[in-house]
Amino acid sequence: MKFLITIVFITSLIFATNIPNSFRDYKRYTLGNDMDMELFISKNLIKSTKIVKIKGNAYRESKTSLKLTLQGRDVEITFSRGASDDFNFEFEFDDVDYNKNELLIVYGDKLFLSDRGFIYVEITANEYFTKYKKFKLVGNKVKEIKQAYYKVNMKCKTSALTKFYSQKCKGGDIVATIPKNKMVTIILEDTQNSCPNERNIKEYLVQTSFGLVGWVSSRGGYGQRVGNPLSCLMYNGD
Repeated sequence: MKFLITIVFITSLIFATNIPNSFRDYKRYTLGNDMDMELFISKNLIKSTKIVKIKGNAYRESKTSLKLTLQGRDVEITFSRGASDDFNFEFEFDDVDYNKNELLIVYGDKLFLSDRGFIYVEITANEYFTKYKKFKLVGNKVKEIKQAYYKVNMKCKTSALTKFYSQKCKGGDIVATIPKNKMVTIILEDTQNSCPNERNIKEYLVQTSFGLVGWVSSRGGYGQRVGNPLSCLMYNGD
């Protein structure tokens, strides 16, 4: 059975409760009937923004995109689910020859675009937890603004005996030792990943139920294999 799926944009001035205060005056655009991808445009860009619908044919899918003027350049932004729900936003500038250049693609489920060329992204696909990233538009590319840590803020059961250390990479004193199946809170992930001989293991700042805080080395889970020793860190992808 063949299904025809029509993708439409629904614009709204009603914001979800989890939108940061700094973006409350941005205009919200959502994609599809399930409304699972969101783009927020700075109020200073709204006047130049218009919705464009391109009808598909046997060789290409129908698409709906936004056209606007960003820092004096005309750009078209298209929403895509990617090959396997790798949600992303494609930026195509009118002054770029795309026969020689690839599209600028920013992965994420939710994107905030400022008039100063900053791009803020909330992303869950292909990650172990929801990450919040900031990019700067430089020419036809984006440069990530590096953070010291990624916010995690997740309650998590231990899948094994878990040791908390006063320093990263199992260094310093043992702050706490937590048995298997106990609840802890993951606060932050270290973005440096500089520990030697720890492939696919990252460092997390974690808090016990009592309130002690220390560093835990953990490997992310995938499929039937849970995160070790932080069980809730599961890869959201294929």
